[in-house]
Amino acid sequence: MTVRALRVADIESGRLGLRRRRVPTFREFVEHTWRPESAIHLKPATRRSYESLLTHHLLPAFADLPLAVITRAMAKGFIAGKTQ
Repeated sequence: MTVRALRVADIESGRLGLRRRRVPTFREFVEHTWRPESAIHLKPATRRSYESLLTHHLLPAFADLPLAVITRAMAKGFIAGKTQ
């Protein structure tokens, strides 16, 4: 086991008094962070447009994935799939 893997195991077990925070899913981020912020900062028509993109494209593809696992390559693949 690598030193990093040992430290991660120590953190996750609680031996160091630290806990890793759970990474939110894309859906959780949208619901708890993006939507409240967008209501304040976006014009209504822009928000409606973004909501449509989320509902019809992004949430079906990424909703249950933790944000930390969504990579640039995944996003590029998603866009490539939509342009075909």
